[in-house]
Amino acid sequence: MLSAKKITSSLLGVCEDLYINQPGDDTTVVTMQAIKPREAVLFSGLPKDSKNDTLIHAKQRKKLFVEGCG
Repeated sequence: MLSAKKITSSLLGVCEDLYINQPGDDTTVVTMQAIKPREAVLFSGLPKDSKNDTLIHAKQRKKLFVEGCG
């Protein structure tokens, strides 16, 4: 299976060949890679009730914690 990066490189190579590696018209290539969705939980700020912290940490998910700066 080809990666999205390799497909993009191949398409750009074909375009360069068509223009014989000389400046010509603009060429744009967009490649998207489909992946399975993943679930994440994002926390920002202080907890409203610190007793609920154990409930949040107990679940088996990816967790992102954002601390304030200031």
